[in-house]
Amino acid sequence: MSGEGFSHDMAGVQGDGGRKKKIMGTNIIWSEEASRFMLSFLARQIAEEVKGNIHLATATAVNEKFGTQFTEAQVCNHLRTWRNRWNRICKLKKLSCVMWVPDTRTIEMPDEAVYRSYVEVTIVFH
Repeated sequence: MSGEGFSHDMAGVQGDGGRKKKIMGTNIIWSEEASRFMLSFLARQIAEEVKGNIHLATATAVNEKFGTQFTEAQVCNHLRTWRNRWNRICKLKKLSCVMWVPDTRTIEMPDEAVYRSYVEVTIVFH
């Protein structure tokens, strides 16, 4: 395994009978290339109306391409992360004080005071 596609960090302690108990979660960080490949692979699977477990097929395809060990659950979690990002973008685009710049695919909030207020409210309610 090259480790090129993600970062993995987990700690454990000895439990009953010598088994390790997980005390910290596993933190997976997707590389930009692996993430982009995952999204395009899933989109192709859906467009081609592939039947079966497309999340498992996606994990297998990503692992083969990048020499990683992603699981089906990690693919689902990463997809959820992208969905949450997209939802935030859609909400921002609806604000009257925000400008969408299609050339750079960025969102601009020209008034800094409005931006600071938005960030403060977002932090409080998040």
